[in-house]
Amino acid sequence: MLEDEYKKLEDDHQHLQIQYEEVQKKNLTLEDDLNRS
Repeated sequence: MLEDEYKKLEDDHQHLQIQYEEVQKKNLTLEDDLNRS
């Protein structure tokens, strides 16, 4: 029971980390675009 909860938390955390990295990449791209123009 507890292990299942823990596994779910791990998965959620992984998912969040991936989303966060995606957002970081988008921010960098946006900054690049701004700097170019």
